Amino acid sequence: MTTSGSAIVGEAPSRCPVTRLKRWLGQWFDLGSRDGAGSKAGQGRCPLGFDTPKESVFVEKAAREAAETQVVCGDAEAGRLLAETRAAIYHWPKDFKGFACRLRILAGGDEWRGSLRAGGSRNYELAVPSFPHQPWLRFQIEEFLAHREHPTVSRMASPTGVVFGDDDSVYGRRIDFLGDKMGSWYRIRDRKLTMIGRSYARQRFVITIDAHEECSPGRYASTYYTAYYWNLESEKLNRVEAFMDDYIRLGGESLPARRRYVETTDSGMVSRSVEFLDHELL
Repeated sequence: MTTSGSAIVGEAPSRCPVTRLKRWLGQWFDLGSRDGAGSKAGQGRCPLGFDTPKESVFVEKAAREAAETQVVCGDAEAGRLLAETRAAIYHWPKDFKGFACRLRILAGGDEWRGSLRAGGSRNYELAVPSFPHQPWLRFQIEEFLAHREHPTVSRMASPTGVVFGDDDSVYGRRIDFLGDKMGSWYRIRDRKLTMIGRSYARQRFVITIDAHEECSPGRYASTYYTAYYWNLESEKLNRVEAFMDDYIRLGGESLPARRRYVETTDSGMVSRSVEFLDHELL
């Protein structure tokens, strides 16, 4: 088993000469900030633009789709059910500052270590330099952060109206989003999301949500869900992804502790694990 890409918690490697010098000096001196609050090495953005983050691979796309959705009036009762269900989803407070932690990734018999400093899904520093699946890792981190941050921060919720569909004895009542380009729909049971369906590009997918954790009184986060992807033309099942999430309580909030991931295709099966360790609230 190999170990690579270690980093100090909250201190992602920087390409900025100013930031690197500040971090080196920070090992020997207490570098206070101008506001008198003090600062950790690595805080702030590079003044030369070296460390400008890439656009989010998850939340920006979802936010654009929500913003571009045509708003259509729906059924009032279905809308109330959706509003109650959304209100029962666990989110961090609107003013949540974020957290820093170490990362441990397991995949294919190997191990990688690194760090994460997250203010939100659009504002984070991720450092696992030698991990070979960086786009996959960024997607997992952003998806985790986007679903926990406050809805007014993520801006992913579709504003259009909904109507009732059929009722499934296992997964509950279906509601369809009117005017949605992706033909989005949910199933809801006991005020919890249990199924999500959408189509885009040349595929459609359905997510079944089979377990939730009560992270605060009356508010839940999904902890076990499976995504199924079909080709729109052939209706062939192309891929299945399973996600198993764990949380840890710190400072009155629930933070990610581990994500286990399994992907199955015609080519075989891939399993990976991302562990979030030694959390610090920012």
